[in-house]
Amino acid sequence: MSSISGLDHVMLVVADIESAAASITAALGLPFSQPGRHPGWGTANAVLRFGADYLELITVTDRAEAATKPAGQRMIEILDAGGGWLAFVLTTTDLNGTWERVRAAGLSCAEPVSGKQIRSDGYVRRWRIAGHGEEFRTGSTPSLIEYGDPLPPGEDNRPRPSGPVVDVLGVSRVEVVVDDLDDAYKRYTTLFGNDTLRAGNCQIRLLRRQSEPRKDCGRSRWPYRTSGRPGQC
Repeated sequence: MSSISGLDHVMLVVADIESAAASITAALGLPFSQPGRHPGWGTANAVLRFGADYLELITVTDRAEAATKPAGQRMIEILDAGGGWLAFVLTTTDLNGTWERVRAAGLSCAEPVSGKQIRSDGYVRRWRIAGHGEEFRTGSTPSLIEYGDPLPPGEDNRPRPSGPVVDVLGVSRVEVVVDDLDDAYKRYTTLFGNDTLRAGNCQIRLLRRQSEPRKDCGRSRWPYRTSGRPGQC
């Protein structure tokens, strides 16, 4: 049984957290948490929790500090390009054991390091994360995280949406664009320890980058071929 228990969060790089959060809240009717900063990482964030998983808006607040880490380097690249999706992070019931397993299998995964978020209301939540190195910067595999502190008070009981909008229960699917579908499939099955490519209730779908749209796959808007495993459309 895989020690990867689910999707923890997806990361969206934005230039202005307050403005981006206001726009998303207006669309979904769901409020973000208090913003926070990450000492030693040169970044700040705000979180929109969907229950078990969440959307993280993240930005660079100290470019020199962020540039000292591969993760920060990638954030700067995306920010300079106008912002956009950065990565997704998986939660595990045994971070050290999972890291040792994937490393023993030959998968690149930077060793666990500690960090924390200090919110504007003073609440501190510590975490440990693995897979934050070159594999993060290049997007070859997602990171793995575990927390040392509980959710901030009240965040585990998020408000229901206000206004005539549909409640958001969680992230159902993450799509990853790759150049080599077979290689990516091998990396992800090694990471998960099985071939289901599921993180809890979230399905991970690998998409092969193509120069022309494949209308026969029902995805004419996007130039990708989807695959649960190589060869499938």
